[in-house]
Amino acid sequence: MFGILSLQGGFNLHHKALERFGMQSQLIKKPEELGQIQILIIPGGESTALLKLMKPLNWKEAIIAFAQQGKLILATCAGLIILSRPTPVARDYLGLIDIEVKRNAYGRQINSFVGLGTSLLGLSPLEMVCIRAPEVTSVGQDVEVLVSLAGRPMLLRQNNIVVATFHTELSPNHSFYHWLVFN
Repeated sequence: MFGILSLQGGFNLHHKALERFGMQSQLIKKPEELGQIQILIIPGGESTALLKLMKPLNWKEAIIAFAQQGKLILATCAGLIILSRPTPVARDYLGLIDIEVKRNAYGRQINSFVGLGTSLLGLSPLEMVCIRAPEVTSVGQDVEVLVSLAGRPMLLRQNNIVVATFHTELSPNHSFYHWLVFN
């Protein structure tokens, strides 16, 4: 069962997308609810706000423990940012995937776009909705780039961590969620 971190951001859109595709999900508001799920989605939103909301309930430690159990985590947009490597400027990032990112890399909200990415997933082509999207600026050697757009990594995986710079929940194509569950 999917669980969706429901503190801030597009959690309800993920819930509706999964429901539309016939997949069950649960909105997760407390770390102790992680024991009820097998896949955690950390949605897009505002990474700074999300990190502030996570702090009082020790979400950082709970998410790291969830990942260490080998359970799957999908993080989109702001979720990708908080799972990336900590930097001197952003020490609170969780470091669950060996990437560095640049926030809002494509500009303001008005610069949002939809792209079709080259996919290694057998999904052709993958529609990507980018809203104030981050850019992956550095990829560690153990990280696999699954989808790219104009040479930029857009969907990446390291072991049980899958991250997307785009909003998977906004695409009408449900094949990505199917791939996530069955691969």
